[in-house]
Amino acid sequence: GLDFRAPLRPGRGAAEAHDAIRQLIPTLTDDRTPAPDIEALATALRGGLLDELVPEATLDTATAHHTTRATQNGKRARVEDADQGGRGRH
Repeated sequence: GLDFRAPLRPGRGAAEAHDAIRQLIPTLTDDRTPAPDIEALATALRGGLLDELVPEATLDTATAHHTTRATQNGKRARVEDADQGGRGRH
């Protein structure tokens, strides 16, 4: 994506994330199987590749997007704002 949008420039955070990813995975210029790149990126993300780019306070508020609903026993249950496939509710 970003590699093909020159001369447009992304915002600072997106550019920093892009640079970190590009240090791990080169730009796709020739035909190649994407599976090794996807696995390398997934492993790096689980290992905290981009953690320093996101302030901790932002992470706290990002996980707070939920609502509650009444259950049969009258208690409130947390309902996430995304379905099981990870798609947000709109």
